[in-house]
Amino acid sequence: MRVVRNVLPPLIVLVVGVVEFLISLLPGAALELWAHLLFYGLVGPAVTYFSVEWIAEGTRARERAERQLLDLYGELRVSHARLGAVQELMRDLSDAADMGAVLDVAARGAVRVTGAQRATLTVPGGLSGTARAEG
Repeated sequence: MRVVRNVLPPLIVLVVGVVEFLISLLPGAALELWAHLLFYGLVGPAVTYFSVEWIAEGTRARERAERQLLDLYGELRVSHARLGAVQELMRDLSDAADMGAVLDVAARGAVRVTGAQRATLTVPGGLSGTARAEG
């Protein structure tokens, strides 16, 4: 961008200066008029088209980057929610007083993570924990 901004204006001045010099060497006013019309009639619209297309491509690239950023932000939000649920489960597990409470917390975690309506966890020896979905 900086190169284009710094190089393009002097390049345009140089090209126009050379063309004007060459046109001034042509014999006859009518030929000079047609040379001016031909040069500025073709080069002006072409430069305008390519400039607008270049700006449009930059705009499209920025819009793509913004969409990707929004998608990544959405993924980050989902990951953050999952991490929060895991942290809450770990906190609940560490606060559990006995193995029965651990099974109850694990069953609640299974319901939250899977979206199930009900979960029952049973360990050998007959100890179990059950949880139902809230709402």
